[in-house]
Amino acid sequence: MGARRIRAEILRAGKVAPAISSTHEAPVRNHLVVLRPPRPKPATIRFERPSPNDLWQIDATEVVLASGKPAWVLDVIDDHAHFCLAARVASSPTGEAAWEAMESALRPHGLPPQGAV
Repeated sequence: MGARRIRAEILRAGKVAPAISSTHEAPVRNHLVVLRPPRPKPATIRFERPSPNDLWQIDATEVVLASGKPAWVLDVIDDHAHFCLAARVASSPTGEAAWEAMESALRPHGLPPQGAV
């Protein structure tokens, strides 16, 4: 039980309960609570290109199908807008599968500026 629940149970029993912070500190002091490490702070600086079509990213993510068989989703994303330019499914993240995903992004969107990809 957490401190809120312990405090609620004390109050439900008709007793005077300490504050939630005090209710939490008693088990901590007696080493009855395993403390979690603090969460890392999220990055405050985003690294993204200043305009659309400056840089494309390609990524592969493994998914498991309902049949239990693994598959890979390869997606091509514009770094500025985070717009998905293309997505392809493959049995493994090979160079050939990545090139097919890239070609499917190039057909409708054209080439990005030279040196951007």
